[in-house]
Amino acid sequence: MGIFRFFEIDGALVFTLLGRFSGSLFGLITLWFVYNFLSPLEAGFYFTFASILALQIIFELGMFQVIMQFASHEMPLLSYDKNGFLRGSKSSLSRLASILRFIFYWYGVISLLMLVIIMPVGYFVISSGHSSDLVEWQMPWILLVISASINIFVMPLYSFLDGCGQIKNVAKIRIVQNTVGSCFAWISLIFGAGLYSLAMMNGVVTMVAISWLFFFKKSFIVNILRSYSLTYNVNWKKEILPYQWRVALSYFSGYFSNQALIPLAFILIGPIESGQMGFSFALTWALLSISLSWVNTKAPALGLLFSSNKKNEAYRLFIPALRNSTIIVVLGSAIIIGLKFYLDYIESPLSLRMIEIWPLLILLLTTVLNNIIFSISIYLRADKTDPTMPMMIVLSSLTLVFSYVLAEKFGVMGIISAYLTVTFFVGFIWSTSIFMKRRLLLTPS
Repeated sequence: MGIFRFFEIDGALVFTLLGRFSGSLFGLITLWFVYNFLSPLEAGFYFTFASILALQIIFELGMFQVIMQFASHEMPLLSYDKNGFLRGSKSSLSRLASILRFIFYWYGVISLLMLVIIMPVGYFVISSGHSSDLVEWQMPWILLVISASINIFVMPLYSFLDGCGQIKNVAKIRIVQNTVGSCFAWISLIFGAGLYSLAMMNGVVTMVAISWLFFFKKSFIVNILRSYSLTYNVNWKKEILPYQWRVALSYFSGYFSNQALIPLAFILIGPIESGQMGFSFALTWALLSISLSWVNTKAPALGLLFSSNKKNEAYRLFIPALRNSTIIVVLGSAIIIGLKFYLDYIESPLSLRMIEIWPLLILLLTTVLNNIIFSISIYLRADKTDPTMPMMIVLSSLTLVFSYVLAEKFGVMGIISAYLTVTFFVGFIWSTSIFMKRRLLLTPS
C-alpha cells in the first residue's frame, strides 16, 4: 500500500497541504525574522497583536463554517458546465445566491464593527500591559486593524467557494497569498519596519485575495447572483441562526481557551514571557493547520453525504481522515520537542524565545488532544449541528479561570498546566463521548 493511498491524499488535499505547509514553513521563517529583527520586548507585542486580533471571531460568529456547510448542502442537485458555471436545480442556485447576498451584508457590518470595537479594546489591553510605554505600538495596531477589517469582508467568499467544491482553487490562491504576504513581512522586518510588518503582511494578503476574486471569480459569482429568486431563499432566522449560534459560541469559546492565553500572560506575567508563549503557540497552531487538513478537506463531502442522509458513508469517510490527522500531529509534536532539545543542547539563543522543555511538552500533548477535539467538531458540524457547543463554553471558562489563578504564582507553567488539565478532562472526554453516542445511532452495515 503506497503512502499516498494510506493517507488518502487526493488532488484537493495535495493543494490544501501545499498551502498549509507553505503557510507553516513561511510562518516558521517569519518567526526567525521576528527573532532576529525584533527585540524580545517587541516580539511580545507582536504576538499579543496577533492574539487580540483573533477577537474578530466574536464578530464573525462562526459564519465561515456555516457558509461552507450550507453551500455544500446545495451541491447534490448542481453540476459544473464546460465554462465552469453551476447548472441544475433552480431552487439550489437561488439558495446559493441567497447565501452570497447574506455574505455581503453580514460581513459589511462586521468590517465596520471591527474598526469601532476591536481597535479600542486592543488599545486598552496593550496599554494595560508591562512596558507599553517603551515600544511604539499605537500606529502599527491601528493599521493592522484597518487591514484586518477589509480582509474579513473578503475571506467568507473562500468558504463559499469551498462549499461549492472549489477546494483546490482556493488552496492554490492561499499558497500565493502565503508566499507574497510572507515575503513582504520579511522585507519589512529587514528594513526596520518593526511592528508595522504585521499590518503590511495582512494588507498584501488582502490585496491578493481581492485581485483573484475580481479577475478570476467575478463571473462565477455574478452568474450565481443572477439566479436569485424570492421563491427559493435561505431564511436566516429559521435555517441559519439555529445552527450558527451554536457554532458561534463554540468558536468564541475556543478563542478564550486558546488565543486569549497570550494577552493574559502579557498582562499578568510580562511581554517577554508572552512572547515566548506566542512563539511556542505559533508552532502548535502551524502544526494543527497541517494535521487538520485531512479533516477540513473532507468537510464539504461530509456535508453532501449528510444532506443525502448517507450517515454511514460520512462516518466511513471521517474515520481514516481522523486517523491520518492524528498520526501527523503526533509526528509533528515529536519533531518540535526534538528541535527544542537540540537548540538547548547547542545553547542556541533561539531556544530562549520558546518556553521551557516541560511546559512545551505539556503544550504539545494538549495540541494532540485539540486535534481530536477539533476533528470531531468538524465532523458533527457537517450535519448542520454542533452538540460540542456546551462543552466549548465550559472548556473556555475553566481554562481562563484556572490560568488566571495559577499565572501569578506559577507563571507560564501554571497557564500551560491549566490548559492541558481542562482540555483533557472537559474537552477530550466530553467530545469523544458525544462522538461515540452518535456512532451508536448509525445503521449497522
